[in-house]
Amino acid sequence: SSGINAEYGVVIYKQEDYITGLYNGRKANAFLLYSSWCGHCQKFAPTYKEYAALVADWSSVMTVSGVDCVYDTPVCKKYHVQGYPTLRFIGPTTNTSDVGITYDGDRSKQDLVKWTISMLGEVKNAPVFWPNLSPCVTIGGCSRHMASSEFPGEIVVPRKGSEETPSKVPGLLRERV
Repeated sequence: SSGINAEYGVVIYKQEDYITGLYNGRKANAFLLYSSWCGHCQKFAPTYKEYAALVADWSSVMTVSGVDCVYDTPVCKKYHVQGYPTLRFIGPTTNTSDVGITYDGDRSKQDLVKWTISMLGEVKNAPVFWPNLSPCVTIGGCSRHMASSEFPGEIVVPRKGSEETPSKVPGLLRERV
């Protein structure tokens, strides 16, 4: 097995429940299509778990999820998987024909977080209950934020209502006031 599971904040969908999870119209999804026998997937699993932990505080707007294509082949065929692992971003939608945007960058947790920030920033018609998010152009323009040592040159988003307790999640998003 690849070792990717809910214990690490990754929702593993089964064929019968992925449509409800991905297309609920409330959250965006980082959706990993993998094969439990695939060596590349097994190597990527620890990074994906670390990525899930980094964005865990964003659970009100996104879910980190996956499906094992060994057991749910029809799901993976729908997404036209060409190789494993394949990571897709699916915005908050109820359109089940939306197969998302494929990630093709480096497989580091930092690059995955940057990609997620970019994808969340491009969401059109975000659900009304989402916080208003906007990209910070420069750290100087985001004086409420603290620099992150793990992500030099980026910022950490403070938890709502507390300037002193920043979230562990680095990013370029901030709440608009």
